[in-house]
Amino acid sequence: MLARQNFMSLLAKIPLFRGLGPRECGEILQISHHRSYKPGEKIFAAGTAGDAMLVLLKGRVKILISGGKEVARLEAIDTVGEMEVFGSSPRVADVVADDEVSGLTMDTHALSTLFKRDTSIGIQMLLNVVDNLAGKLAAADQELAARLSHEPTEKRG
Repeated sequence: MLARQNFMSLLAKIPLFRGLGPRECGEILQISHHRSYKPGEKIFAAGTAGDAMLVLLKGRVKILISGGKEVARLEAIDTVGEMEVFGSSPRVADVVADDEVSGLTMDTHALSTLFKRDTSIGIQMLLNVVDNLAGKLAAADQELAARLSHEPTEKRG
């Protein structure tokens, strides 16, 4: 029972579950699977079906695009793979454990079943996903703008 209470308190801190109460978090725990990954282990592969997402509870992951170029690092209490799970597109990047990683995985089928059974959970989680992705996009836009402002301009002649 203590492990369940620990997971419940962790879920309350994760932005994806903001606005959900203990009952709703309990429902999420029922469809989740605890997973652990070793440093360097590939968690998700680019081009594969986005049929599961990971809620990072411990550790960091690297997000790598083609050629192994690192584009981001995510740490505990963040989520990975929600864009593909909620948007049904293939994965656009590899996700690799940077150190010891543990987290909760949820697959598309289990989430879909939960959302049909309790639409309020689905609506709140989708709102949280949109908010989270909007924040990530805004940060990426700011980084791109900063990079572009430091690039030398081409001379035209």
